[in-house]
Amino acid sequence: MTSKKTSKATMAERQDLFGHLSPEDQEKVRKAMEKTMAAPLEDAYAVEPGPTDYKAQAEARKAKIKAEAPAKRMERFQQLHLVEHKTVMPNLAAKTGLFAPVKPGRRKFLREYENVPVWGLSGVEVAYKHEQLNQLDLNVYLLLVSFARRRGENKAAFTRREGLKALRLNDSGKNYREFDKFIDRLGSTRVQIAVTGQDEHGQDRRFVLRDALAPRDYHESRGGLYVVELSTALQGFFAVDDWSLVSLPQRLELGQNQWALTVHAFLSANKPLPGGFWFTWDQIHHLWGQGYESLSMLRRDFRRRVLKPLHAIGFIKRVEENSTSAIGLWW
Repeated sequence: MTSKKTSKATMAERQDLFGHLSPEDQEKVRKAMEKTMAAPLEDAYAVEPGPTDYKAQAEARKAKIKAEAPAKRMERFQQLHLVEHKTVMPNLAAKTGLFAPVKPGRRKFLREYENVPVWGLSGVEVAYKHEQLNQLDLNVYLLLVSFARRRGENKAAFTRREGLKALRLNDSGKNYREFDKFIDRLGSTRVQIAVTGQDEHGQDRRFVLRDALAPRDYHESRGGLYVVELSTALQGFFAVDDWSLVSLPQRLELGQNQWALTVHAFLSANKPLPGGFWFTWDQIHHLWGQGYESLSMLRRDFRRRVLKPLHAIGFIKRVEENSTSAIGLWW
């Protein structure tokens, strides 16, 4: 891993973490999210021509939604070709604090919704309640998405052995119980997404979506068969900010290094820039180092616990630093 000092001229030309989306682009993304959130409500309350019988109207609406749902659900997936050893990750899963870098024994359990950070998108709020999700939950969610894409629908069907093998775990009772906890957590933790904006008359409005990432699952104990249904509503929301290809085997090499996994997901959800992706140390502190009181300690641990492991798995290609104020990454 190369590490170089960068001149002031180079630094002046850099694009930092929060500058890769212009205010206009951010507003376009926010409006697209608002449209996605509003669609179910508009469908539900639309007055359609045709039968005046309410029962007939409801049946016609159900038939229309059922006919359109598969195409809408798979529209984004069909644009992503299957790539060996890669799965797709919704960018917003990495651009929010929903999958926190916390160790399994330190998860929070919340009875009320609590907001998590959302980076680079104004007018969007993400919150959760019940058991806190971490980067290992994200790994399992990515695995479920890959199994679902294999079938071409929103249901992941697989055997217990397939799931454990994909996560590089032995087929044992202990690992089976641990895997079952991941599935249960993705089905029980509620995610709330809110998009705030204005209607055509300039009046404030706020759309709220609540669901679990994998709200339903079925399994058969003898053969270890699983069918896990992913939330189509959350997939539709995630697709607004697009998807990125990410290497699950590469993430598994990081083990339980929550900090490195978080940075790996975040960088994977952003396009590499020719001039490097630049962070100030204050930004890194804001994103992932709020437990540090000293920036010097943060810099030391970030190099040791994040940059070194990410370089060891071949993800980070190059690092440059400008004195003690900023760091540039290439991947």
